[in-house]
Amino acid sequence: MARLFDHPLKRKARYEAEYADKKVLDVACGCVKFKGATGLDYNVRSYESKELQADVVYNLNEFPYPFEDSSFDMIWCFHFLEHFQDLPKIMDEFYRLLKPGGKLIINTPHFSSVEAYRHWQHCHFFSRGSFDYFCEDSHEWEFYNCRFKLTDSKIFFDDLSTALGISLVANAFSWQFERRLSWVFPASSVYFELEAIKD
Repeated sequence: MARLFDHPLKRKARYEAEYADKKVLDVACGCVKFKGATGLDYNVRSYESKELQADVVYNLNEFPYPFEDSSFDMIWCFHFLEHFQDLPKIMDEFYRLLKPGGKLIINTPHFSSVEAYRHWQHCHFFSRGSFDYFCEDSHEWEFYNCRFKLTDSKIFFDDLSTALGISLVANAFSWQFERRLSWVFPASSVYFELEAIKD
């Protein structure tokens, strides 16, 4: 479906071009794998073409994943972390797999989205500040085995809400929006770009 405004899928297309010659891991790729990436998932769907789905079939709850340290320039993680129980553990694993300066891109349903609650396997709900705890600007990262720099984050809406200016207000004043207006003007997803800081 075509999008009029900025959207995670538009960003995906740009990154597929930018990272065409780099090593990318698409975690829980399903059947919409990032073009040119190594797809990692717990199963394959025999009815889908091979290039769209997992190259490596693996239990995503078992660590470490079957890749060497510092293997990837980017990890692409779309609509998976809301299913995952132990968020610090998987963030540590993403950090292990990324090269120094490697990029981790995450998109999940925003906590105000009906999609956050619709699927019975969803066990986490995310706001714009959910990954601050793993970032160098917070003292919290010292409690984990990873260290990231947040380079971008955005709350996304459908095209109508974006056209009405709700996205502009929500992203300029996200703290106030999420506490006071998010149930009146629910978002669709929340997006993060993080960079692995390795000394």
